[in-house]
Amino acid sequence: MRIPLKLSATITAFALGFAPALALAAHPNNGKHGSQSNSQANAQAFGKLCSKESKKHVAGDTGTPFSQCIAAMKKASSGKAKSPGQACKGMSKKHVAGMKGTPFSQCVVAAAHLLGDKGGTGTGTSTSTPASTTTG
Repeated sequence: MRIPLKLSATITAFALGFAPALALAAHPNNGKHGSQSNSQANAQAFGKLCSKESKKHVAGDTGTPFSQCIAAMKKASSGKAKSPGQACKGMSKKHVAGMKGTPFSQCVVAAAHLLGDKGGTGTGTSTSTPASTTTG
């Protein structure tokens, strides 16, 4: 009678010990330990692309130009906007002191880089030139 009891206790302990390990192996990023999930990586990429935007509030606008640019990058990345100009549509076209260009133009450049890197319809940053052909 003692052997089946010890055997069942051992099997139960074994099963309870490996269940969490198997669950973590099935979904490694759910615990957010180690590597970053895609949404975190995208958020950091958007922040780098919008780093030239001002983080100061502009009177009459909701949010800062930086936060508006982040929202526009999300639109461009998800495909809700078909072009960089559409993604940045709501941004201010007024010059901000100490900033090169307008918030809108900076946003369009960042969205074009994003879409170009993803292989989208943006202009991208490709500097390749067509190969010259020689006829002899």
